[in-house]
Amino acid sequence: MRSIFTSMVELSDNGDLMRRFVSLSCLRMFMYGEQNEGLSYLPKFRKNGVSMAKARVLDDRPATTHWTHARELQTTYPKIEVEEDRLFIVHSACAIR
Repeated sequence: MRSIFTSMVELSDNGDLMRRFVSLSCLRMFMYGEQNEGLSYLPKFRKNGVSMAKARVLDDRPATTHWTHARELQTTYPKIEVEEDRLFIVHSACAIR
């Protein structure tokens, strides 16, 4: 996995990853979180016909955060089931292997 990540970082920082991605002849989709709506390259993706999708992976799932941010998280993202007094959330639908 490290070699894939390293090569993507190298292509992104010093290569032409953007040009390669937008020039693919297959269906292209870019998923991003709401916190990344201001990414500078999103307009370029849209202009080049890349399908855009907000990743809403926590909608309708329990989540927790530091207690000082819990109410803000719930207000900003009302579909997240924020549990304020929890250190960890165990949810089988979110299991990562």
